[in-house]
Amino acid sequence: IRETLESHPLLYSDTETALRETYLKVDRSLSDCHGMEAFFSGTTAVTVLIQNDTIWTANVGDSRAVIAKKLIKGRFLAKNISNDQNPNSPPEQERIEKAGGFVSPPPEPGLSSRVWLDEGMTQVGLAMARSIGDHAVKSIGVVADPEVLSFGIDEEDDVFIIIASDGVWEFITSQEAVDIVAKRIKFGCKNATKALIDTASQRWKAVEGDYRDDITALVIKIPCFPEDH
Repeated sequence: IRETLESHPLLYSDTETALRETYLKVDRSLSDCHGMEAFFSGTTAVTVLIQNDTIWTANVGDSRAVIAKKLIKGRFLAKNISNDQNPNSPPEQERIEKAGGFVSPPPEPGLSSRVWLDEGMTQVGLAMARSIGDHAVKSIGVVADPEVLSFGIDEEDDVFIIIASDGVWEFITSQEAVDIVAKRIKFGCKNATKALIDTASQRWKAVEGDYRDDITALVIKIPCFPEDH
């Protein structure tokens, strides 16, 4: 995604279009290069692009970007700057069902709704409404078109950004993640990121034993490139 986006001719003049077209191009390239792999497998993706005083996010699936805003007394407020695209979110479910797909509700609190090819809900069972790859369900409304959002940067109150894959968010809320990072950010982004990943790993171990989903994460301080550096 990064290489494709960097080479897009509209990156600076029409950033929203550049982000959308980048995701769709990468999705098509998987079909061209990887055949059946991209038919039955895929990935979430979240991108954060900072241009001057604007943050752009693009997202498919349930990876997430969160910004920490400064409050009083050393506390921080978590604000999601991307939206999880779960199959049972009303606009996502409507699109999927209009395309002939089927959506099952979460079997219990904390678990995911799923997308199915058949009414008997035996085929595929994808736990996100948008993705790169997963071409087996592209015909029933699971799209690679990202949701693109933009936000102004407030350098007085915006302190850091967390970008993390869906496994991090399985057992950790956005606010909890911000609290974990805030305690360690003074020791550097790498240290804070490790604390978040370690916590996610421990939660998975406690609930699922030896199994865990992907728990990739990045922490970025704001401003990213201070003028005196």
